[in-house]
Amino acid sequence: RTKGMNDSVLDGIKGLGKVKKLALFRHFKSYDKIIKASESELMEVEGIGKITAQSIRKVIDSKYLYFKKEIKEKKLL
Repeated sequence: RTKGMNDSVLDGIKGLGKVKKLALFRHFKSYDKIIKASESELMEVEGIGKITAQSIRKVIDSKYLYFKKEIKEKKLL
């Protein structure tokens, strides 16, 4: 499994299952790059359309600050 796929900010996003999360990690190579990706950059990933990209950005924008400390503690960045 790709490091960072469990217990992440990406968990629970509608339309974003294991296959799409894995595609994101393969494309961006790190959790940090996914978090920093724009909606259009997210849509470059196979299987990620406009609605899913919007959902990802919305969750990251609203929850990232809450999880930032936990992410660093788990050394996912």
